[in-house]
Amino acid sequence: MLLANKRLLTRHYRRHLIALAVIAGWSIGAGARAATVTLLPQRPIPPVPCEAHVLEDGATEQVAHCGQPILTAGKHAVGWIETPTAITPFLTDVTGGGEIEIRPLVPSGAIELSPGDALGPGERIRLVSLHPPQANSALRPLFQREVTSREPPLHMPAGRAIALLIGRGGNVIGASRPIEIIAGAKTVAWPAKPKQNGSVLVAWLKRGLAAERLDQDRVTIAAIDSRGSHSPDAFVNASDAIFAVWYTLTETRDRLAIDSREWRLARDVATLAPGTVTLVQETLQPLPKLTVVISALPERALRIDGKMLLTIAPVEGETAPVRSLSVEPGKSYTIDSVPASILTVELQIGEFTIERPADLTSGADATVAIPLEPIVVAGTVYKGDEPARAQVRVQQKVGALVVDTDDRGSYELTLWQKRRYIIDTTLAERPDMPPFSQNVSISAPQTLDIHVPANVLSAHVYDADSGKPIDGARIAIMNRWTDETGSHSAASTVLSKGELTTLPPQRVGMSQINVHAEGYSEFPPMSLTIDENLRNRAVEVPLKKAGHVTHVQINLEGDRPAAGAEMAAWNATGDFAWLGTADDAGQIAVPDQFAGHQLLIRHPMGASLVVLFSPGDPVTIPLAPPAPSLVVRVVHRDQSRIGTTAAQLTIWFGGVRLSGAVAAFATWSMGATSGDGVWIGKGLPRESVRILFTRLVSIEQISSNSLDGLATTIPYPWSSSASVVLANE
Repeated sequence: MLLANKRLLTRHYRRHLIALAVIAGWSIGAGARAATVTLLPQRPIPPVPCEAHVLEDGATEQVAHCGQPILTAGKHAVGWIETPTAITPFLTDVTGGGEIEIRPLVPSGAIELSPGDALGPGERIRLVSLHPPQANSALRPLFQREVTSREPPLHMPAGRAIALLIGRGGNVIGASRPIEIIAGAKTVAWPAKPKQNGSVLVAWLKRGLAAERLDQDRVTIAAIDSRGSHSPDAFVNASDAIFAVWYTLTETRDRLAIDSREWRLARDVATLAPGTVTLVQETLQPLPKLTVVISALPERALRIDGKMLLTIAPVEGETAPVRSLSVEPGKSYTIDSVPASILTVELQIGEFTIERPADLTSGADATVAIPLEPIVVAGTVYKGDEPARAQVRVQQKVGALVVDTDDRGSYELTLWQKRRYIIDTTLAERPDMPPFSQNVSISAPQTLDIHVPANVLSAHVYDADSGKPIDGARIAIMNRWTDETGSHSAASTVLSKGELTTLPPQRVGMSQINVHAEGYSEFPPMSLTIDENLRNRAVEVPLKKAGHVTHVQINLEGDRPAAGAEMAAWNATGDFAWLGTADDAGQIAVPDQFAGHQLLIRHPMGASLVVLFSPGDPVTIPLAPPAPSLVVRVVHRDQSRIGTTAAQLTIWFGGVRLSGAVAAFATWSMGATSGDGVWIGKGLPRESVRILFTRLVSIEQISSNSLDGLATTIPYPWSSSASVVLANE
């Protein structure tokens, strides 16, 4: 009998739909935007009173019996169905009109306002359901209803919901904690205003285009401040918007980080004030597209063996590539939905990798052109003045381009990009010797002869009392020389091993050697004159056990020992005076001779820190978690790129200015911009950073304070990339 009643009810609804549709069409005539909507519950139809609700333009709500047509004005409209005990948990877009069958219902409960509270003039309460979508289901618009009076109580899906107090100007002035709505019962709700010392952040992020399925459009959101990343206390992912609420943020500046394969948030910094609700209303934008245009091979080019691989990756290098694909010369490739940040475009040709920056921080689509222009470099490797067989390695970010010379020292290699290259040369007769390293700018085919100095310099590092060799001592060498292009320097570091440790070949000029070994006093810096007559020399480095040391305990978050943490002292010239490494228990023995010195501490999982060392009782130093990598694009005052010539870094840690090798050590970087004018700093504290980039400036000028006023302060949390103007222009 029940089944027969349901069929009869369905036929009844459909007859009325046809009749009313004809009447409505006759009466509205040319009203092209008007529509008739009929909402039906999904079969089987429930044997209880059933209401169809249509909310038009977010303001006008119409109610009819299920199956009864509702005439709308053609504005944006959403609909849902209610019974005394059930409701549809998400809204359905019904703007286009027609007969629409609603998804299965879920249990519902009623919402009543708190008896002791009253709405002010122009105020209203917006109820937002936190009912989660089902896995692999179609996403529906966010379920929300507005209350302007106490009667009648409104129905909401059972589960959690939030009540927002909306002021007469449309701003949010109060927010409840998540309310538990019980099926078949009444729940009292009232959105309270934050306490004087508290604040609430509400993110209401509309989608530029409606999402379809949860499994295809998963979006997560977090608020980032100096304490780290904070997931929202309430969150719902709907087809039309992302809704999130935080109640426990304590800082005045937070950045909203969106993780999505499709969407980005253009303005992502929220400023909070105590005692208020901060509402962030933005529209999510589609992630940009990147088009890579690869030129055809010139006729003179050698034939490329094997496939060419194109890789799009974040410039930080901390995450997996965005996309990798096989490509061919003379074609274009478009990659959809790439991060709106600075990316690296890499084209691998054999062992060589062409790199190009792609700046998508504006969110606009971008195009990167990669010309295929082979640069043939050939020459002869010499040991002193005699040709010598050797291996030549051109360093790259990923791997190296390696070529062996013939017996007469001749070599040839093909490069595919104009830039500066680090070229390491190892003599075949001395494979144990550290390579001879050169920094060479190559922009055209050329002859590049490599003259490896004929000298062999070694260090004999040993215990001054026992005479036994000390393994693992850090030997730092700074080689300075002058040629027709000016003054130059090159730094290298090797670890001692055995009786004699071979050092890299030194150019004619001066070399300074610093040696440090754990548990030993510092050895005074040694300066050597390097001339044409130097052939073989062993430098004696006797080290004495340190008399007095202070044991410093370095801990990470959670009091975990910071095994492998590094500590450094430096002198007025910016050179390292001492380097130490923590043992597995996180302890470093610091010589008391550095009393009153500033020491720099770093660890891959902690924020770098500058401390003032005071010897005595054992000291424990905690390292805070580091901030995300900071990507800085250094530009001219007109915002144009600075080119391939590096800009040197100066950075402040706790008011202490660091530059040169010390700044590089603290930030896990080269201490200068890369060939595309980008600098990436890691291990920074979660706070605003003061930073300066300069060219052709001496350490004396930096130390004189004359350029401090040109430094740029980047507030934390920082955006995906920041621009800093080159200071000394």
